[in-house]
Amino acid sequence: GSPKSRGTLRLLDAKRANNLAIILARMQMSVPQMRVAILGCNEVALTAEKLSALLKCVPSAEEIELVLSTIESELADGGAPPALGLAESFVKEVGAIPRLQERLESIHFKSRFAQELQALYADAMAVSVACDEARESEALQRLLGVVLRAGNMLNSGTFRGDAQGVKLECLTRLVELKSVQPGGAKSDLLSVCLHALAPQLPTATDGAVGAAAGVDTAAADHTRVRAEADALVLELGSARNAAKVCMTSLNEDVGLFEAGFKRVEEELRVGRAEGGTVDGGQFERAMGLFCGQAGTQVRGLRAELSRVEEEFAELRVYFGEDDGVSVSDFFARLSAFVSQLEAISARCASAASALGAKRQRTGGD
Repeated sequence: GSPKSRGTLRLLDAKRANNLAIILARMQMSVPQMRVAILGCNEVALTAEKLSALLKCVPSAEEIELVLSTIESELADGGAPPALGLAESFVKEVGAIPRLQERLESIHFKSRFAQELQALYADAMAVSVACDEARESEALQRLLGVVLRAGNMLNSGTFRGDAQGVKLECLTRLVELKSVQPGGAKSDLLSVCLHALAPQLPTATDGAVGAAAGVDTAAADHTRVRAEADALVLELGSARNAAKVCMTSLNEDVGLFEAGFKRVEEELRVGRAEGGTVDGGQFERAMGLFCGQAGTQVRGLRAELSRVEEEFAELRVYFGEDDGVSVSDFFARLSAFVSQLEAISARCASAASALGAKRQRTGGD
């Protein structure tokens, strides 16, 4: 006879049945309710989390055959419909839905479409914004000019003494070049370049940088260097977000996103070919409008990614970087440079504050 426990028909492997029961109990829905929700593509009842759980429960063809054939055999013997265990009931009511796996995947894709689309766009836009900042930063252009002149002066008389430009990788090395200033104060080349750049800043109406009479010159110098460092930090602030983006991974993720959408389109085509006999056309109604709108958005995402790749390629040429330099490499350098600028800004603020306090203690002498 059929395996029964206390009058309940149990056919699946005990471990498999137990795992199904645990997952299904968390659904907080009866098996008939699950069937109705799946056939109706009800995303209110079937959250993304519940759909993920259901995808782990999809029965195999062998399990469906075992349950349905056993029930059919019981009925053929003239018996009443057997009482089923939770797992067996799920296999009968839900597992028997044609193309259950594909249907659940389609609903799941639709439920998380907007969130995933936004996340992919966010990564692409992070790179685009950072490209614009690097290309348009006036503070960076001024600093690169000073660094170029300083480098040519330091390398005068050597084969490096007539450079025409500065590679970004050199910026993060400027702090490694130390010098001793008059009076014994230690500094680095980046700070020296910022200091050389600072007097070029407008001062006639800028009381914040110490143009007002009576303010200590040294403190004013620190404040001006800090202002230039802060301007660079502000203009290059998006480099950190862009440095986290791997364009290879982003391309792969967009490819997977496109493939997921194509599977939904294919399932819609199959549903239309079947004439909606499985669910009265509910899948076609739910997915038809979605595919029409989402298709435009998916194509737009691919176009935006291509545009950003071209934008970065142009930026790489603009800064004289090698073709092998990736987005993450390029902006990691800028991000490290921004961190160095922030450290200089903090030191300048501390030094200016200390000089101000010293001036107060000495009465301005």
